[in-house]
Amino acid sequence: IVTVPTVSADILDGNIGYLRITQFTQSTAQQTRKELLIFLEEGVKGIVLDLRDNPGGIVDTTLSVADMFLSDETIVHIRGKHADHDQTLRSSKETLVPTEMPLVTLVNKGSASASEILAGALQDNNRSPLIGSQTFGKGLIQIVSPFGDGYYTLTTSQYKTPSGAEIHTVGIPVDIEVDDIYIDEDEMEAYQEFTNSGVVEEFVAQHPGFSFENVQLFLDTVVGEDPPFDEEVYKILVRREYLNEIPYEERPIADVEFDPVLKRAIIFINEGS
Repeated sequence: IVTVPTVSADILDGNIGYLRITQFTQSTAQQTRKELLIFLEEGVKGIVLDLRDNPGGIVDTTLSVADMFLSDETIVHIRGKHADHDQTLRSSKETLVPTEMPLVTLVNKGSASASEILAGALQDNNRSPLIGSQTFGKGLIQIVSPFGDGYYTLTTSQYKTPSGAEIHTVGIPVDIEVDDIYIDEDEMEAYQEFTNSGVVEEFVAQHPGFSFENVQLFLDTVVGEDPPFDEEVYKILVRREYLNEIPYEERPIADVEFDPVLKRAIIFINEGS
């Protein structure tokens, strides 16, 4: 059986644990537990849980991960079409991560379904603030069954956060809004033209070795004044090309300097707000 990694982790400068979950599969809880135990052994002072662009997955796995952070708290309400089908799922009293350990959770519009269950549980139980942007809003339980030559989808129930808030079509609002860096639709043509031009690769070949000085030199000599899209995008493009020159296993898991959402999370852990 091949296990696809869905969890990556690192200890950032300042002794802060960074844990990214890309999807909830059967092995995700085990992978998460392993990394959290390393954090605890190393004595990290706080943890950043990154659920950005996590489309969801197996709900039971999500419940297991929530149980690592929450002690005897409601994780999610399941509301059926009939009241006798309603359920409230709670965490156990035992928890892997001490409840006093600072925790910050990162989400965005790509965080959906099972990842929203986890984010909502951590937020509503005051275990973790959410930083980033509002989540996608997918909170239905559906059964797909064959019908004739095709299939039909039957909605049986929906998820609600511990406070009873809707998830579906609404999403979960964040406590601290920090936008990811995106390309607007009207900038896309200029972006594609620039990335296909080869100038980034040429610059990195002529100036090997990543440094902030090289990034600034790239902005000054290649990008110039009044660029067609956000300067931060150019920084990310040249940084990404430098990373491509590094063997995959040696690349950093997280890149604080070029990730404004992660940067804000670290400030929160260090300063408490």
